[in-house]
Amino acid sequence: MVVVVWDNEKYDVGVKAFNNHHKRLADIINLLHSISDSDNNINHITLVYKELLEYTKYHFSVEEKLLLKYKYENYQVQKLEHQRFVDFLVESFKKFKEDFYIVDLIELIDFLGEWIVSHILDEDQKYKEFFAAKGVS
Repeated sequence: MVVVVWDNEKYDVGVKAFNNHHKRLADIINLLHSISDSDNNINHITLVYKELLEYTKYHFSVEEKLLLKYKYENYQVQKLEHQRFVDFLVESFKKFKEDFYIVDLIELIDFLGEWIVSHILDEDQKYKEFFAAKGVS
């Protein structure tokens, strides 16, 4: 089962590296969903969840550095949304590690998929023209 059906054209934010990062995040979310919906062991799920958390932090860091470098006007909004999402991931991962039975993993993964798609389509699309005007692709 797939949570995020990737569409290169629809999710194109104008910066190739960010497009690749977004696709990788969607792939990790989809992998997490597929293994949580089967009889995979908790260690495998934990490893993939951790990968999602680490890759999310990496992507946001790279994106924020470029936004800051070019003085993107909505930098603070992006940074705040990123931080809230990372905080959410950290907290849910902490709960999952403490007692994975209290976390509705499928519901959580569905939320993650919805968040990443809406963030790309809403916030990240706003910098597409900005970066194009700066010659960044």
